[in-house]
Formats: sequence, C-alpha cells, structure tokens
Amino acid sequence: MRKFLFFSSIILAISSCSFKVNRTGYQKTDTNLNSSVAIPIQRYQPIPDSVARVVGEIKLGESGFSTRCKESDAIHILQREAATVGADLINIVEEKRPDVISSCYRCKATFYKYIKPGNAVSGSEWYAAKNIDTRAKEDRKKTTALIWGGVIGGIIGGFLASQLY
Repeated sequence: MRKFLFFSSIILAISSCSFKVNRTGYQKTDTNLNSSVAIPIQRYQPIPDSVARVVGEIKLGESGFSTRCKESDAIHILQREAATVGADLINIVEEKRPDVISSCYRCKATFYKYIKPGNAVSGSEWYAAKNIDTRAKEDRKKTTALIWGGVIGGIIGGFLASQLY
C-alpha cells in the first residue's frame, strides 16, 4: 500500500495542474514580454486576409489533473502566448464550458498580426473581466450541482443495490 501511495504521489506531483497547451505555427519562447498589455480578443469572427495574417494557433485542453483551468486562467494564457508571437488580435474559434465531462474551460484560438496598423479591431465585451467572472460563477454552480447530484445518486444507487442482495 505504501508503494502505491508513493508512486501515486509522484505521478500527481509531476503532472501538470493547469491546461494542456497545443501550439501550431509557433514555438513557446521564454521571453520576458510585458504580458500586462491587453491584446483584443474576438469570438468566432472571420478575419479577412486583407486585414491580418495568422501568426499562430493554440488549443487549451484538460491535462487530466487540471485544477487551474477557469476561463480567466485561459484568457491569461492566451494573452501571454499572443504577446510572445507579437500578435495584435486573438480570435477564439472554439470553446467548451465546464460540463459533465470536464470541469475545465477549453478553447481553441488563432493569433493574428495586422497587415496595416490602421486595421485594428476592438475586443469583444464577451471577454471583459466582469463578464468572465459572471460566467465563472455560473460554471461553479453547475459543477457543484453535478457533484452533489453524483454523490446523492451514488448513495441512492448503493442503497438500492444493497437491498437487492
């Protein structure tokens, strides 16, 4: 039993507690860019080739032991990654809210660099901090309800199963 606990502890310690990050079109760099610069974020918007060119894509998924995987955490990662590739715009092209399958926010985004500086697109209000916080609270309520539903269902199911035998 001690060996099992020891190896389980090691696996949990070396596994990531945040998003699984898949990058396309660029490599992660360890530059010390000012990540406090807010890069505008759009949602499901077609960006014409005449306005901007793609400089990379990113997919944030669950690593299996994810604990820091709220929407606000994802936005922070997107901002930091976009800054490292010199992007001017982030366009989220796919997103999944926490649900029965995963308690994490998951998304896929494309990073764009403007062809002409005058082509700037403003960010969507959908990703304003107050709106993200509101959605996060709703996600937590749903996740808590699912957990309690599972616990109560398990207790009832266990009780009924014990009555059959």
